[in-house]
Amino acid sequence: MTPHEFIRRSSGAFFVWPKVLLDAELNRAAIANTVRHDFFGSNAKGWNAYVEERRR
Repeated sequence: MTPHEFIRRSSGAFFVWPKVLLDAELNRAAIANTVRHDFFGSNAKGWNAYVEERRR
């Protein structure tokens, strides 16, 4: 992934976080799905590695 592609994807993936984090109840599924869809797309291996790293 090029630096430009990384910036484009991460901007989309984390765009809704400020609003979601201010909601009365945290919707973890919405946060995860946005990142998975926008940042990882069809890269299941990358998503699984990201999830494992976050769990540690």
